[in-house]
Amino acid sequence: MNLYILFLAFYWFFIRILTNIFSILKSSFSIIIDKFSAFSMDLSPSLIGAGYILGIRISSYIFIGGVLGWFVLIPLISFLINIYNFEEIWHSYIRYIGAGGVLVGGIISFIKNLRAFESFINFKTSKDDIPLHFVIISIAFLIIISYFIYHFNLIGIILAFVFGIIFTAISEEL
Repeated sequence: MNLYILFLAFYWFFIRILTNIFSILKSSFSIIIDKFSAFSMDLSPSLIGAGYILGIRISSYIFIGGVLGWFVLIPLISFLINIYNFEEIWHSYIRYIGAGGVLVGGIISFIKNLRAFESFINFKTSKDDIPLHFVIISIAFLIIISYFIYHFNLIGIILAFVFGIIFTAISEEL
């Protein structure tokens, strides 16, 4: 397993150098078949790493969603609204359908795991945990840094931290 991870790290490094620094390889390529169809593929190490982290089941759902979008929804939308530019259809419709699918999947997963959320509310600390005051001070420090150095929206930062804490606690229970 460690050799496999080392290989993936070298692969990512090698592809990143060839695509971004030397511009020898393109990170994606497309083949236009005819007026209405094309084949495109992305070799981004980030996407490959995300697929590795998500696992084969979730990655296959994402792949099936891409196939469904490109081979069913784009031709259907093209037929219904008479737009023949597949990239315009993808940017205007398919991207939002996919984001909605991810959102609905997240909500369903959250509802299925409400028991874990209940255990988060009634949490107990152990002697191995980091002291709670240290965690709270660290989070406040990170919020201040994010606000003053990176000029992020303060409400967005606080919501991101709150949801991050909740989702971390829930995923720990899974």
